[in-house]
Amino acid sequence: MATDTIKEAGSAISGSVQVVEFVLGDETFAIDLFDVREVVEYTRISALPNSPSYIKGIIDLRG
Repeated sequence: MATDTIKEAGSAISGSVQVVEFVLGDETFAIDLFDVREVVEYTRISALPNSPSYIKGIIDLRG
């Protein structure tokens, strides 16, 4: 959880911002919790024939 300070009309209002943190490769990212629709568990990835090397494949999201 990250903390942010907001100044409004000359006075400081302290609040907290809740984030979802995740790692892609060697980098860590964070997104405001209220911008996240859902978190999906890691599942088996099926390879796609003739796809570029940066595309790992597809997953069955809804069954």
